[in-house]
Amino acid sequence: MLEQFRPFGITNDDFHGKMPILENRGDEIMTYLAHYPEITTFVAVDDEDFTNENFPRDRFVLTELAHGITEPIKDLIIAKLLEI
Repeated sequence: MLEQFRPFGITNDDFHGKMPILENRGDEIMTYLAHYPEITTFVAVDDEDFTNENFPRDRFVLTELAHGITEPIKDLIIAKLLEI
């Protein structure tokens, strides 16, 4: 996956450690972000919709298990990361 983002200057340093294991992945991400307030922009990418009332829907991109990250999905992820 990282190879797709490298042309845009995204490196391993742009990805941060492990998340705690909770019942809902959206809650895991929000808990993680609460511990790292320096992270101000993020996009969660998954083939399961785990959004809930605690997770900002506009920060989520749903993929299809059979196709993974396609060119249009990649473009959407990058667009969301560049939003101000």
